[in-house]
Amino acid sequence: MKKKVVFLMMLLWVIINPGNISAQVQDKWEGDILILGNSLHFEIDFDKQEHGVMNVPAQGASGLRLNRKEIQNDSIFFLVDSGRSNMRFEGKITHDDSIQGRFLQSGYSGKFKLYRQKEAMTHSGVNREVKFYNDTIKLAGTLSLPDTNKKHPAVIMISGSGQQDRDENVFGFKVFKEMAPAFIDKGFAVLRYDDRGTGGSDYGNPEDCDTRDFADDARAAFQFLKQHPNINNENIGILGHSEGGMIAPMVADDHNVGFIILMAAPTVPGKDLLLRQTERILETMDFSEEEITRRKNINEEIYDEVMKENTDTSIIKQSFQKLSQSGELTIDSAAMQAQMTQQMKAVLSPWIQFFLSYNPAPQLKTLDIPVLALFGKKDVQVDSQQNKILIRDMIDQGKENYTLKIFPHANHLFQHADTGSMQEYQQLPKEFTDGFLKYITNWAEQAVR
Repeated sequence: MKKKVVFLMMLLWVIINPGNISAQVQDKWEGDILILGNSLHFEIDFDKQEHGVMNVPAQGASGLRLNRKEIQNDSIFFLVDSGRSNMRFEGKITHDDSIQGRFLQSGYSGKFKLYRQKEAMTHSGVNREVKFYNDTIKLAGTLSLPDTNKKHPAVIMISGSGQQDRDENVFGFKVFKEMAPAFIDKGFAVLRYDDRGTGGSDYGNPEDCDTRDFADDARAAFQFLKQHPNINNENIGILGHSEGGMIAPMVADDHNVGFIILMAAPTVPGKDLLLRQTERILETMDFSEEEITRRKNINEEIYDEVMKENTDTSIIKQSFQKLSQSGELTIDSAAMQAQMTQQMKAVLSPWIQFFLSYNPAPQLKTLDIPVLALFGKKDVQVDSQQNKILIRDMIDQGKENYTLKIFPHANHLFQHADTGSMQEYQQLPKEFTDGFLKYITNWAEQAVR
């Protein structure tokens, strides 16, 4: 939990009034809203879906439609209306390169600034918009090829938990989009796809799914590449980040996968991972050792109850109430109740119920293909010390197909971090720690030889 409640936009469905917008603010823009002492990264695509859309990666919100766009000379106004809260943006356009002005919502006022995104072509590859199916669920993505003259080895990129787009956009850092050119320059084709429920993919009831369902989506991606005329179907690898690193071994276990790359992948049961995650996150927030222990014990009570066959929701609610009883938190009762309702929904979801009890170790131990396991020493979400043990033990036992690499200054996104805190993600440069891309692409190049 955070010590501060971050003011956020309450966004559900947006009412649209289509309108024209001046050519000077076309294309994609990104920037930050500054309100109540907090900074919130957001993106605007003024061209997408005719009306334009907004993405707020920190909230997992994407494709939020713009409403009432007005342009007059160098002034711009647009409105997002969720039915619960209006967001107004009133700004000035400066030399076509920036937009800055005032943001208003629910009586609160702040500032915003947007910059036009500049798409740099760092490779000479060919991008193709593609779609494939898991049963009736359409999944949309981008297949990038070095060229269309021959067959290429390929890598499928699988995102972490939550509905992520094909770029794996986390706090404005487009992890997979930034990685793809380095693989393409090494001669790999790269498939990135929107998770079900986001981007161009079908909805697919993500709230009723668990990791096994998302693994089926990844299998569909694998089968799609197997049949593609420009893909060497004996050299298709999978790169999984976080939960995606749990999915990669699931797919490799029953498919002819060429190699896998595990980025900050869990190797211990989900319950153990989340308890350690609680400790690491609260440590970066300067909670006392006593308070960390208290919160960890209450979380364990919640997890144990959730894992029972007949879960008692009243016990879970009581545990959440105990979590909120801390002098370090100042949250009004309405906000606390809303937060508790969200937490109850999250811990009773099929996803968390599966995640808590799932142990990735047995499948990892059976793999006989090249496996690269990558961790950031400052990662607070998937602790490197806890999760490297299995990989290290297998290497020590003579499993030469495994390689372990720990980046000493990297966080969960493999940025060069100060503390590794999740609150740093949006503040750090949107780039990988030194040597990261070179290391993994060189390894992948060796794996397909």
